[in-house]
Amino acid sequence: MQVEQRPDDREESQEPSAQADSPQQEEAAALTADQYDDALFSLLTVLSEEFATLTGVIRADGLSAIKELREILGPLAAAADATLAEIEVIRPPAERAASHTRTVPSLTEMRDMLWAAQTAAQAGDLPALSETFADFARTLDDLEGAVPATLAGVVAGFLRPPKMGRAWEAELREERLEHAGVTRRYLVALPSAETVRPMPILMVFHGLGGTADQVCASIELVLDLLDAIVVCPDGTPVLGIGQTWPVRPPDFDPTNALGHLFDAISFKTDDLGLVEAILDRLDGEFGVDRERVYGLGFSNGAVLLHQFAIQAGPFVSFIAFAGSLFEDQEIPAATPWVSVLQIHGDVDTVVPYGGGPGPIIGLPFDSAGDTVERWAMHNRCAPDPDEIETVAEITIVSYRDCTDGSFVQLWTMHGVGHVPSFDGLIEVLEQALELVAEPDAA
Repeated sequence: MQVEQRPDDREESQEPSAQADSPQQEEAAALTADQYDDALFSLLTVLSEEFATLTGVIRADGLSAIKELREILGPLAAAADATLAEIEVIRPPAERAASHTRTVPSLTEMRDMLWAAQTAAQAGDLPALSETFADFARTLDDLEGAVPATLAGVVAGFLRPPKMGRAWEAELREERLEHAGVTRRYLVALPSAETVRPMPILMVFHGLGGTADQVCASIELVLDLLDAIVVCPDGTPVLGIGQTWPVRPPDFDPTNALGHLFDAISFKTDDLGLVEAILDRLDGEFGVDRERVYGLGFSNGAVLLHQFAIQAGPFVSFIAFAGSLFEDQEIPAATPWVSVLQIHGDVDTVVPYGGGPGPIIGLPFDSAGDTVERWAMHNRCAPDPDEIETVAEITIVSYRDCTDGSFVQLWTMHGVGHVPSFDGLIEVLEQALELVAEPDAA
């Protein structure tokens, strides 16, 4: 990737001394190999102490802890500046000249990457931040090979941030499937090779006008939490709208143009059949644990998951992000038990948090609270839910003692509209996927 350079006001302090006979250089010129190694060890150890804080944050919270990373990366980059400035003026003994020639450029590149990471963190650009860390790890490999063997352990053990998880290493496979006379496209990300089979599945459904590529990219930072096969299907392209999932109320308003459009194309798509066909293909190739098939949907994709559940779809639990049941929609008694996590911003007007037709879509939705209450009644949960206020400005309403160990929860994000900030989205999804993976903690 293209590494952004440090601001100019920091460059002057990084220029190595031009005085060939400075006291520092005269002293450095007399260093033996052991003394050189000791000096480099001391400087790298100072840098590693700064790295320890960064490593702790990444291990505990991942890159989603953006506020902490903003505070850490600046001082860490400044420490790299200072370390590099001291290393640049060391005159290595002859037997260390070759490694020194490789060490300084590697450290320079790492220093510049840290400033680039700080810039990405300040902008809240997590994809750029993750890419910078991936490049940083590769540069550390170069540094580990450049320093004397006695110092390789310092680089490997102290300067290297923990791996970011499978999400950084897995590549999305593009697949196509003929279904209902139409070629359908979806993306697949596979977990690590050592994953026990049969494997769980997380299927992710984009919103109105979205794409499989967009929705997979938006959750890349949390793909590894379930250690599952992740599938992102494309909806059906509709002129003037983009990709969509044609969901509509059972008794839709005949004057609603979008409802008519969805009604017309729903006969051609069979999206639930598409999901089953994808699962069958993956089952034949890898083995699928049908007891661990999870769904995650955004907006239009979240509404779709509610409808899939009513139609006895394959999902044992699903996360509906900013998408509800339709107004007064009943859940048939024959519908299987399913765990439901509804996540909704309380100032959402697209799929209104309080229910009713939104000004953009116009389809009548149930409120977030009524949607969750309907699922809780269907799952025969205890009638009085727990209500928890969290520090992240989220109120959790949790229904207990539901049938077959299912759970039903509503997470209300205060002051959030239809689309949360990227920081907020990742933080909430991390917690949500952990809940889905370990329902006993619900």
